[in-house]
Amino acid sequence: MQTSYLCSHPVVSDIIQRGGTILKTADARVFRSPEGRLKAYNKLKEAQIDGVVVIGGDGSFTGARLFNEEY
Repeated sequence: MQTSYLCSHPVVSDIIQRGGTILKTADARVFRSPEGRLKAYNKLKEAQIDGVVVIGGDGSFTGARLFNEEY
């Protein structure tokens, strides 16, 4: 599984048509629960990640807002 991408113009020029598919994140239902967000928080801390850039629509931003309020 590829875990990173070089974000050149050819790679991202049609990303809006592909949505979550390119990121392999389409509809993460587990994140909708407090337990799922706690798991995500723990994974981020374990990987020493202290920031996240949210790319998406209303569902993504709702999840990001909840995550921010909780953690």
